[in-house]
Amino acid sequence: MKTDLKADYRSDDYLAITRTSKVTGFEFVCIYSTQSSTLTESIISICRTFFITTVLGLSAFYFMRDANRLVLYPIERICEKLKFIAKNPQAAVNGEIDSEAVQLLEMVHNDGNNKS
Repeated sequence: MKTDLKADYRSDDYLAITRTSKVTGFEFVCIYSTQSSTLTESIISICRTFFITTVLGLSAFYFMRDANRLVLYPIERICEKLKFIAKNPQAAVNGEIDSEAVQLLEMVHNDGNNKS
C-alpha cells in the first residue's frame, strides 16, 4: 500500500520516522497520524483562550465597579456638596449639610496629610 503523504495529509497531521538498517541497507519508514492529537490541542487552546478572555473581562468589570463605588462616586458627592456650600455658605454654618459630607471632607483632608 503506497500513499502520497503530501496529498493525503498536511505537514502537521503526520509524523514520519525513517531508519536504515546498517546490516542489510533496508530503509524502514513508520508513518504516524497526529490528527487526533492536533485536534485535541486545538480544542484545548480555544477553551483556554475563552477562559482567559472571560476572566480578564470579569476582572475589568469588577475593578471598574469597585473603583466607581469607592472612589468616583464619593468624590462626585463631595463636589456637589462643595458647590452647594459655595452657593450658600451660611448653610454650612447652620448645619444644613449632612454629617457624611463633613466626614468625607475630613477623610480626604486626612489622607492628603498622611501622604506627605
